Amino acid sequence: MNDKTLGFIETFGFVPAIESADTALKTADVELVGLKLVSGGLVTVIVSGDTSSVNASMDAAKKAAEQLGKVNSVTVIARTGNGLTTALIPTIPRNTNAQSDTDKSKNTQQKLVIDSVALDKMKVTELRQIARQLDGL
Repeated sequence: MNDKTLGFIETFGFVPAIESADTALKTADVELVGLKLVSGGLVTVIVSGDTSSVNASMDAAKKAAEQLGKVNSVTVIARTGNGLTTALIPTIPRNTNAQSDTDKSKNTQQKLVIDSVALDKMKVTELRQIARQLDGL
């Protein structure tokens, strides 16, 4: 067990999900763990933080999302089991070089596993390179 609390809000549609994520992050001291696209138009937003912050952010996120669409479910899991958060964060291959674009293109085969926090610190050009390397995009 650990002291992390996870909050989930599942909406019908992408726009209500984005609105709920934005509201959750602005309401309390929580971090965005991820945004999962589920089949049938369902989108799940996942945040983490201390229990009171996650509860407050999920309440506000639900109200905000309901103004734009339908909320399927909201849940808060306090003191998550070991490994649950790790299982929710995808591993993403990325180019490890932070050089010029010509140097980056030469080294596109080098990859590094990163977590979602590192994505916030990456440049748009680096994110585009990652997207081009992923199968199916």
